[in-house]
Amino acid sequence: MPDILIADDHSAVRHGLALLTRRAIGEQGSIDFASSGEEVLERLNRKEYCLLLSDLVMPDRRGIGLIGEALAVQPDLRIIVISVGPEEDFAPRCMQAGAFAYINKGAEDDKFIEMISAVHDGKVTSRKKNVVEAAPVPDLKTLASFDDLSKREREIVSLLLKGMGVLEIANSLSISASAASTLKGRAFQKLNVQSVVDLTRLAYYHGLHSDGES
Repeated sequence: MPDILIADDHSAVRHGLALLTRRAIGEQGSIDFASSGEEVLERLNRKEYCLLLSDLVMPDRRGIGLIGEALAVQPDLRIIVISVGPEEDFAPRCMQAGAFAYINKGAEDDKFIEMISAVHDGKVTSRKKNVVEAAPVPDLKTLASFDDLSKREREIVSLLLKGMGVLEIANSLSISASAASTLKGRAFQKLNVQSVVDLTRLAYYHGLHSDGES
């Protein structure tokens, strides 16, 4: 069963990416985590992975060199770079180094899911256009409080943080998909977030979320 490795030095980002990855590929394989470049290489030397989602900037390694080091260990590994760096600067260099795709951390959830699914399923045949752009991730200190949400909006947010999509939330709360989507939009607007990754980071910032990483 193909397994996935997610690497970022922030646990909130790792968990948010795991939620989106599950929505992209379902329950296929296991998801492991690494918080440093060294841990990425250690895990790659111990276990075979089909996909690596990795930040470029971690405490012990900064830059595109990690892509080449990872591919030297597992040449068939598909790599998606997740970063806040400007796409016009970093994306072409990442592709040239061997990454399959580049996603800005501030991208919308649907864009994350679409790209992760395409790379995981082998539908990506060219690296040239696999760049998902977005505005920078917002400063958490400027974001609104969860107290600003209505009771129903808090329910929506809670289920999103559990990895549910809009249809699953609608079924869980016995409301229409349209209503669930509207409530999600209102909650995101009040919290000034653009994606589940942003939402997860905010939840960690307020001490409202815990993860179960392996």
